[in-house]
Amino acid sequence: MSKVEEKPIKKNAVFVRKATDVLPDYFAPLERINFSDAIPLGRYASTQYLQYAIATVKDRALPRLADGQKPVQSRILYAMWEMNATAGNPRKKSARVVGDVLGKFHPHGDSSVYDALVRIAQNFTLRYPLVDGEGNFGSRDGDDAAAMRYTEARLTKFSEVLLSELNEGTVDFIPNYDGSVNEPCLLPARLPVLLLNGASGIAVGMATEVPSHNLGEVASAVVSLIKKPDMTIKQVMRHIKGPDFPGGAQIITSASDIAEVYATGRGAVRVRARWVVEKLARGQWQLVVAELPPGVSSRKIQEEIDAITNPQPRAGKKSISVTQQKEKQAMLGLWEKPKEDIDIRHYAFECDPDWIENESVKYLESQNINHWNFLNDDTKGPMVFVWMPAISIYFNDPDGHELEFIGVLSGKPKSDKEKRVVTFIEWLKIKNE
Repeated sequence: MSKVEEKPIKKNAVFVRKATDVLPDYFAPLERINFSDAIPLGRYASTQYLQYAIATVKDRALPRLADGQKPVQSRILYAMWEMNATAGNPRKKSARVVGDVLGKFHPHGDSSVYDALVRIAQNFTLRYPLVDGEGNFGSRDGDDAAAMRYTEARLTKFSEVLLSELNEGTVDFIPNYDGSVNEPCLLPARLPVLLLNGASGIAVGMATEVPSHNLGEVASAVVSLIKKPDMTIKQVMRHIKGPDFPGGAQIITSASDIAEVYATGRGAVRVRARWVVEKLARGQWQLVVAELPPGVSSRKIQEEIDAITNPQPRAGKKSISVTQQKEKQAMLGLWEKPKEDIDIRHYAFECDPDWIENESVKYLESQNINHWNFLNDDTKGPMVFVWMPAISIYFNDPDGHELEFIGVLSGKPKSDKEKRVVTFIEWLKIKNE
């Protein structure tokens, strides 16, 4: 290697290499490099990001319309079904379930798989949980679940809606990521689980938020749509009045606005806490909040009350603002008024329970806005589906279900597939009753 001639460095000098300058020997000669397959950096970055975005949308963040599950959720259910961790059988360690899912179907982080397992086991997150957990699986107040080595899990009875027909040739099986075993491309759902349990996910450039609904109402709507496929939204809403949240709460949005959200696939509804007034001795009463809106916990309400009654100066300020002072006085007056020792009649007039709740709504999150975005992953790609035709799409999807063979609603079935459709309808009627 030849020695590079060193020149004295001038202060604040800017070095600019000319095209005619000879490169040092330790640089590879340009004539030895083949640039025939080179692409601009910007095009390469955009192409790679597009591939990442497609993978995120198709294989991670958005649920499928056919079975209402994200890929990681369906793989968890299938792995538990394979190891016979079904309802009525002993539970398996969550660490074993996560290990099987990682090793066979889902080569990603173990924390993401365990978080998905925890979510489908929480009865305050899903209207109809798919996993029966033993141990600490978190709480509505935001407490984290215990480590996977401590908890155990098995499938619930409701999971049979997704798994009971896996061995009957209802869905196709595809090779896993390394081709060692096969996995179902989707689960043979016997009900539109996407509407029953809802879904929530954030992909690249898009997101979804689907509320949960009542099983009996959806089953009744399914039977009606089988008999009369051209039903309108108004006719279907005779069966499904609105969403049915896992934690309860009451919807205060009008039925016409809910119908508009169902018709367009996007919108929002207002949800308020549900409370009861319990009468105590000597004419006293107490207001008991029994149900909270989705995403709201009692701890969050208590933290809001503490933040209002004990406000802290904002960043860069030495004292609290006028707005914070007014909110503090209003909140303290709201909670102190029922404690005043005054005449019962005056007390009831001044401190009506409805008045207390309405005043609390102004400052606390006992009422919030629940945004809906019916975006799902269909066989043709991501799409915003209109709520009412979603059930009929569920039937007419040839890649999703055996229910494309609809046609025999009465009389003697002509084939085994038609017999299964009739059995399915009867099963829906039993569930609806």
